[in-house]
Amino acid sequence: MASIDIEETTSDSITARVVDLDSSYARNDRTLEWYLDNVWQHSRALSAGISQSPAYTFTGLDSNRTYTVAANITIATTGQVVKLRATVTTDPPPRVKPDPWTWDGSNGGDASGAQVRNARDALLNNGEVSDFHHNVWNDLVNKTYEALIYFYSDWSDAYLTINRTRMTDSDTTLTALRFNSLRNNIGGLSSTGMADKERGDPVLGEDFFTLTSALNRRL
Repeated sequence: MASIDIEETTSDSITARVVDLDSSYARNDRTLEWYLDNVWQHSRALSAGISQSPAYTFTGLDSNRTYTVAANITIATTGQVVKLRATVTTDPPPRVKPDPWTWDGSNGGDASGAQVRNARDALLNNGEVSDFHHNVWNDLVNKTYEALIYFYSDWSDAYLTINRTRMTDSDTTLTALRFNSLRNNIGGLSSTGMADKERGDPVLGEDFFTLTSALNRRL
């Protein structure tokens, strides 16, 4: 009995063919139509005497999503339609290793290159806290999270959740808990050699450079 054989899946494609066709069928009157989630995708004539169809690849799909693949074979001389179905899930998105953290420009997040450089200069020159934009802090938190995911880990809530570690427009205070939360998660990737900050302890510029150096040792 004919069936759909899924030959390959990727994060954005499914390749399938129909197998176990009747190879003794001698007429060239069959048409194969492919559907994805009940939407027509492709049709082709089937030659006589074949046991399987050519492969067809559905492209441009979402990763880690389940689709219904259907193949309808219509025999023109009789009007008979053979309907085949298969449920297929595409692969998860490929893991992409994050780029190392840079203090020289944008890290691909919300902080602009100018904001990152201003933050760097403030840390180097004991500048104004206002020069260290909270977007830079959040980008560093997010970069750490991306690295954790890449290395099959996750954010540790031992101090704070990732959402509470991030800052907001109305809450830009670098508390000891926020700093310790980031330090702890970077330390899960590469030792920082740093102890916890207690409430009221100063956070020095070199502390940030120590954190980003530890993070970059894994990236």
